[in-house]
Amino acid sequence: MDNYIQTPQQVSEQPTSDERLLAMFSHFSIFIGGIILPIILYFVQKGKSKFVMFHALQSIFFHLLYLVFIFVLVVFLVVVLLATGAFTLANSRSMGPETGMGFIVGIIIFYGGLIISVLSVIAYGIFMGIKAYGGENKKYFLVGNWAWKKVYGN
Repeated sequence: MDNYIQTPQQVSEQPTSDERLLAMFSHFSIFIGGIILPIILYFVQKGKSKFVMFHALQSIFFHLLYLVFIFVLVVFLVVVLLATGAFTLANSRSMGPETGMGFIVGIIIFYGGLIISVLSVIAYGIFMGIKAYGGENKKYFLVGNWAWKKVYGN
């Protein structure tokens, strides 16, 4: 039952409006404050509010997951650029219009992936922030269970 989401009533008391607001800000940190904001919220609320701790921690994990995705995207771009350069050097005698196509395709995939991922992550952060402000313990995909186990221990 890894995807089962307990309601706040099953975990503890209903979160206060301040707790819900802090939890929402931890999710909105994807575009306001970066990873620093949920780190600060996590340590300030440690021992005070498991609700805020959970949302801040999963936001931290989500920031890190997104950082890994961006790193993979950059590695992809570098590999494409290196492969295009090697291909160009190997075929320097017969340079035609197709020589730079790998570079162009790599750039299109890189920037397309970057734009789509940024917009998706911002939309997902807003969605999760709204859910947190509603008092829900909604989990992020991939990282929500890690945060849940770290904060609630089950």
